[in-house]
Amino acid sequence: MRRAKVLLLLSSLIIAAAGVQPLVRQDAEGERAEILQVVEEFRRCIREKDWSAFETLFLDADTPWIGTVAEAGRTRYEAAGILDDDGLYRVTRAEFQEQIDGRSGVSDEVFERIEMELVDGFATLIADYEFVRDGRVKNHGVESWSLVDTTSGWKIVSVLYSVTPGPRAESKDE
Repeated sequence: MRRAKVLLLLSSLIIAAAGVQPLVRQDAEGERAEILQVVEEFRRCIREKDWSAFETLFLDADTPWIGTVAEAGRTRYEAAGILDDDGLYRVTRAEFQEQIDGRSGVSDEVFERIEMELVDGFATLIADYEFVRDGRVKNHGVESWSLVDTTSGWKIVSVLYSVTPGPRAESKDE
């Protein structure tokens, strides 16, 4: 629960910096259900490479995706030259989309243990994830989204995640 509170504070700062004016709703369970629909649509869009629908899940194309890379994968990422000067893996929504689109096969992102904090029209979602391509877990970690409730529904404004290559130790990936 502490990590959710820290992420909620970070989300507040990002939203304040973006100048977004959130809407206030009273139905927290309804909001949670709406956000879970965003998660399912996110997964569907990746599986089907439905980029028109995928774009509607985000506030804009420059939505930041910032990843920390576990020691197990750091050497490979450094050798590929894809970590920035801070040792982070950074892309935008549009760049993530291009990466998936450029790969053959079917990709999916599976989320488990989803936790949410909702306050006055913004939310923080945190979950364990596994990124799967052609039925094999390529990497896993923890992922956090900051979302805002807009007149056209919940929109993702940032994605923070950790990356560890391969499946979790307890994963049943063959």
